[in-house]
Amino acid sequence: MENRKQNPLLEEALHYLSYAEGELSRPEEDVVTYCACHFTRKSVMDMLKIFLDDKKKKTNDDETIQELYNRCSKVDSRFESIDINCFGCRGMHNNVCDEKYCLSVEHVNTCYAKANEIKELVMQSIKVPVNA
Repeated sequence: MENRKQNPLLEEALHYLSYAEGELSRPEEDVVTYCACHFTRKSVMDMLKIFLDDKKKKTNDDETIQELYNRCSKVDSRFESIDINCFGCRGMHNNVCDEKYCLSVEHVNTCYAKANEIKELVMQSIKVPVNA
């Protein structure tokens, strides 16, 4: 992937992460944690799928963040240094949460930080500048 414009899933993932960042930059009492959580998780799902696609590994729509992460870790051990337990509070299948979203701004901020770590690793791996 020489150019991020060539991959609509990458554009979507970056848009989701940007939206979550905007939500989390509001005063705490104004943050809609549902939105920040939802878009952070969608970004991570897309980033993990992008990584696997780049490595010629097929993905399924019903895979969870944990399942995608585990597959990515088998391909590249650098993923193991990113603790994604913050995403373990809820299951996600087919981009729909099985349960309620996180309501804690602190928790969503932690997930957002982990999402950025995943983004940096994926962007490096697929040879796209991190600040793209």
